[in-house]
Amino acid sequence: MKKCTNCESLQEEGKFCAKCGGETIDVNKEAPTNEELTDDSHAETQAEPAKEATEKASNNVNPAHQEGAAVEAQVNNPQASGIDVKEVSTEYWNYFIQLFKNPTEALRHTENEFINGIINIILYAVTFGIGIYYTINALDTITMGELSHLLHGKKGMPFFPIFIRVALTAIIALACTLICIIMIEKLFVKQMTFKQQLTQYAGILTPFIAVNLLIVLTGLGGSFGLAISLALLSLFTTTFIYGAIFIYDKVTLYRSTPQKVYAAVGVYLVNLLLVYILLRMFIMQKIDELQDVFYYL
Repeated sequence: MKKCTNCESLQEEGKFCAKCGGETIDVNKEAPTNEELTDDSHAETQAEPAKEATEKASNNVNPAHQEGAAVEAQVNNPQASGIDVKEVSTEYWNYFIQLFKNPTEALRHTENEFINGIINIILYAVTFGIGIYYTINALDTITMGELSHLLHGKKGMPFFPIFIRVALTAIIALACTLICIIMIEKLFVKQMTFKQQLTQYAGILTPFIAVNLLIVLTGLGGSFGLAISLALLSLFTTTFIYGAIFIYDKVTLYRSTPQKVYAAVGVYLVNLLLVYILLRMFIMQKIDELQDVFYYL
């Protein structure tokens, strides 16, 4: 059925009205009546609470399920966990190369390099521990196994007991130096935080990580004399010398006191006192055993 939009007369078909010539429309496509609009709005009103309930239920998902889904996604995508490791490795390598070329730059680093500093300390201790093991192993070879027999009653030097002890000793030595730096800094400078001091001190260790790797190579080559000389150089410089250099630089930078020399010597003396105490507590009891070892050299 067609309806004229002008005179509203009805006819069976045709695009134009037979009476006035106006356009006709299909009666079924007319605008909805008021009753129809009321019904539609009522249906929408009833649908809204159901929609809100659905959204609320989706937001209140069990956190354990969310965490499980996150873990599952991480497992299914191994690259997601590897990106951070790759970035950290690349960043540390650039950090290492930069400080190997010019360690002085470490003395101006901020707390942003704190993580790299921690990695530096760990690497120093690990490489020093491995280097000392191969140095002792070289000495055991020179003494034809007498050193290992004296230390633990059988030939052959165990790796992990020696490595762990030496690495911990290196960390303790570095910690003693850092304590001395903090004490003298609080006395003469009073400008730096703990993180800044640790970050900068750890940064200047970079060249001696390379020296420790050289100790490993000389120890593997059986050159005990060169290896032990490099080991003593590494430990003495990174503790006594670096501590004095660090404080001298800070006193000069901040102009906190004219007593630059006394401040630097103060770190050296305090560190020497701490090392003496440690020697008396842990190492002097081994002196007799060391004398027996050197008898075979």
